Amino acid sequence: MSKLGCVCGHVIRDNTMNIPYKAMFLRDQDWDSYTNYRVDIDSFLEAIKNGSREKWISDYFSKSYPTDLSNSTIIDDIISNHQTEYEGELYQCEKCGRIKIQVQDKNLFASFFPEDGNFRDIFKKFKFD
Repeated sequence: MSKLGCVCGHVIRDNTMNIPYKAMFLRDQDWDSYTNYRVDIDSFLEAIKNGSREKWISDYFSKSYPTDLSNSTIIDDIISNHQTEYEGELYQCEKCGRIKIQVQDKNLFASFFPEDGNFRDIFKKFKFD
């Protein structure tokens, strides 16, 4: 997503990293499936040990996925697959404070309006004293 319209007229933009009005979420019922990336990583490491790395990559990703990538890149892609499948996005409109929550359809967002005026910067990085 690069732009998301808010009913207040503001356009929420997502075209960079470290956006203070964006967050990711994971549905509680998806936690076990999401964390199964560890099982996939263990399987990949075992394939490296027993000499079947290329076959494992081909079976897990696809025949066209490059097999000459570093092991750490492969592991990043395993984790990224799980993130893509299970994580959703949240945005806060900088103008009115509405929260836009990604629903099951990756291009559909539900909108919620804060009950009080204390809504600014809720997704900004927490700093502990």
